[in-house]
Amino acid sequence: MSNPAPFEQLRTWETTLLSVLRVVRTLCQILGFPIVLFAFGYESPPVLNEQTFALLLVIVVSLLTLIPLVRWYLLDQSISQVGLTLLVSLITIGGTAIFWVLGNDPQLYFWWYLAVLIHVLIGLLSLFRRVYFSGWSPAVIFVLSFLSLIFVGTALRLLPGKVTTPHEALFTATSAVCVTGLTIKDTGTEWSREGQIIILFLIQLGGLGLMTSGAAFALLVRRGLQLRERRVLSDLYERGTLHDLRRLVMVIIFFTLAVEAVGALLLSGLWSEKPLTEQIFYSAFHSVSAFCNAGFSLQPRSMSQYHTTWQVLGVMPALVILGGLGFVVIYDIGQSVRFRWKPSEYSLFHEKGQRIRLSLTTKIVLWSTLFLLVVGTVGIFILELRNESYQGTGERIQGAWFHSMSSRTAGFNTQPIGSMSASTLFFILLLMGIGASPGSTGGGIKTVPIVISLLTLRALMRGREKVEVSYRTVPPRIVYRALTIVVLGLLTMVLLTLIVVSIENRPDLFLKHMFEVGSALATVGLSAVGTSSLQQESQMVLIVAMFIGRVGPLTLILSVAGNEKAVGAYSYPEERVLLG
Repeated sequence: MSNPAPFEQLRTWETTLLSVLRVVRTLCQILGFPIVLFAFGYESPPVLNEQTFALLLVIVVSLLTLIPLVRWYLLDQSISQVGLTLLVSLITIGGTAIFWVLGNDPQLYFWWYLAVLIHVLIGLLSLFRRVYFSGWSPAVIFVLSFLSLIFVGTALRLLPGKVTTPHEALFTATSAVCVTGLTIKDTGTEWSREGQIIILFLIQLGGLGLMTSGAAFALLVRRGLQLRERRVLSDLYERGTLHDLRRLVMVIIFFTLAVEAVGALLLSGLWSEKPLTEQIFYSAFHSVSAFCNAGFSLQPRSMSQYHTTWQVLGVMPALVILGGLGFVVIYDIGQSVRFRWKPSEYSLFHEKGQRIRLSLTTKIVLWSTLFLLVVGTVGIFILELRNESYQGTGERIQGAWFHSMSSRTAGFNTQPIGSMSASTLFFILLLMGIGASPGSTGGGIKTVPIVISLLTLRALMRGREKVEVSYRTVPPRIVYRALTIVVLGLLTMVLLTLIVVSIENRPDLFLKHMFEVGSALATVGLSAVGTSSLQQESQMVLIVAMFIGRVGPLTLILSVAGNEKAVGAYSYPEERVLLG
């Protein structure tokens, strides 16, 4: 009979080593954060000399690169099972070899800093995943995820090497995380390249959300989704089955990256006169900003300089519209197209050759988006007929189309917003209030709650007790929630406008100040008066408005009051009240 002791000792030794490696990796990730901060925030490290700092960087990069390789060997897994961390290590080794052979030390150090930063972000996402198991409600987790991103973004903006104030750092970080686009410093001329990269990362994470990014990270490293993660994401995307939820998360990430990459490629022609590296960065920045409906631009006057190009009139609207439709809608359309004439693999109710129907949410989103684009274009065109800044009817139609698309969520502009008529500003304010669609990167009240509220009004006018659309009945709970979202959005708008108008005390600019608040609350980013011209107190109000607009007033209230469902076995007697 063989002695199992040596095998058991070997397994114990491997388990101990894996635990030690996990601790070392965590320490390196913690140490890597100040290394990156010092690298980009100081001309030279404030504590260590340059040689010691370089040695520390080499040690941290080496450990973060080698640990995934050792874990891969000890666990005896395939590359696909180890996932993202091993891929980062292999890329780090490849880049190091290339720059070492070329003798390009600045690029080599930059490559190492980038590798450390990616490992730090992986560590932060792992830490954030643990929040799912804390017992907090999904609303609290959702709100805290954006607060944490804003805090990190503000800290990065306050690095000693950056010329900025705490107020400017907080405003810019909030605008980027909440994908708004309002600025008090010009993004292209008053921020360094490092600052623009930070803004780009904040826009991307703010558009996707930390919860989705954390879940995607868990799937990429083959850890799977835990029970609370499924619950949070199910509440966020209204997906019940694990298989559907896993597929949806991966579709969101890969679809986002693919669309942004294609968009960057198509936009690159706008900056053909710039060096290749500048051309790539400008294209990637505007592609991400457009898809995430952020409205940030590296151009001093947004897209005015290129207002007649096919990239601005075609590519950017396509990016904005895709980002504003919502990930669930995109996924639903993809599933419908994929299985249109195939038997369903996941349902017993679809026979061979039967078409899979679109969900009610998708139908409402598609029809309302098309309606708003057409009505918005026609409305702005008519209201701007007296505006002499346009050169001809063709340019007027182009401007109407672009601003109809951009005013609901994106925040880009091809004409000065302040030069538009009062009626046009009010019309755009209405479009901003409606906003994008649920589950998208855009803000506003959202199209579905607006449509449900209008359908409720129609049902009341017809004397019906149920809200019906497309041969479906909308549950009363959804109707109440939609009405609550609309009412809270309007009340928040009125309250914040009252505060800003009281602070500024400029009756002649009342409409433009209300426009500014609406733009912040709807996370659009258009400005009719110039955000930097407002008093600092008003800018702080806009920070609050941007945050409320991104997380939603109802979600914010639920995160404070709790989201527990009170179930009672009784009901109080009914009594009629006088309504009017």
